[in-house]
Amino acid sequence: MKLEGEKIILRPPRASDAESIYTYAKDREVSRYMTVRFPYPYKRKDAEGFIKRVAKEWQEKNQKNTIFVIEHLGSKQVIGTIGLKKIDTYNKNAELGYWVAKKYWRQGIASEAVKLILDYGFNELNLKRVYAGVFHPNTASQKLLEKIGFKHEGTLRKSARRSEQWFDRLWFGLLKEEYKLNNY
Repeated sequence: MKLEGEKIILRPPRASDAESIYTYAKDREVSRYMTVRFPYPYKRKDAEGFIKRVAKEWQEKNQKNTIFVIEHLGSKQVIGTIGLKKIDTYNKNAELGYWVAKKYWRQGIASEAVKLILDYGFNELNLKRVYAGVFHPNTASQKLLEKIGFKHEGTLRKSARRSEQWFDRLWFGLLKEEYKLNNY
């Protein structure tokens, strides 16, 4: 399975992606607003473990998580990951999560990846709602989600800890009908 855009392809990870994932994920600027499940410092074994876990989920056709790597069409390198987690097939919703290598920030890569995964979630998985949590200082992700049509649904004050620092987590949601109204 792969989802193809103009600049990127979303596809399941391969063992050969470990070096690219490690190279970009170890950047402190990339990991600073990620959840505790994204360790810092990020090590090569973390990338290998991530690939093994996700490959197993794909092999078992895990209905709870659908995680892709983001492959840049120009460089053919894996420059991030994106996925729908906590997929609830009864209530038809899932949580969006993503990261992109700093070298590729502000190039429309994250926007394209989010749109591709939303198309997949709403059209293939038949989701009704997709939501995303963002640490308060991460204004770039907040703006990206709002640009695509996500609505701020609430703030959980001091609900997330990263490197002994507490962050508010802002929650955004997007309904299938809102996404279609935006002509995506």
